[in-house]
Amino acid sequence: MCTTGHKLELIRRTTYFCSVMVFGTVRVLEDNRERRTATEKLAVKYALRDSLEHHAQAIHQVWKPLCILEMTIAPLSGRKAIEIV
Repeated sequence: MCTTGHKLELIRRTTYFCSVMVFGTVRVLEDNRERRTATEKLAVKYALRDSLEHHAQAIHQVWKPLCILEMTIAPLSGRKAIEIV
C-alpha cells in the first residue's frame, strides 16, 4: 500500500472534487462543410481576439491533416463534493 506521493499529498490538503462522466458515440466529420463549420466555431470560441482572416489562414495551414470528431452525448452525470455546492 502506498502511503506517500504527490497525489496523496493533494488529497490530504483537500477532499473537494468535481467530476463528470459522459457516454455516447463519436464520429469523424468527413464532409468538408461540416469540418469547416466546426473548425470556424472552435476558432471563434478559443481565439476570439484574432481576426476572421487570421482564423482562415490558421485553418488553411492545418486543413489536410485535420481530423474533427463529433460526440453525441447519451447519459451524462456529474458530481461535486458537498463543500463546493
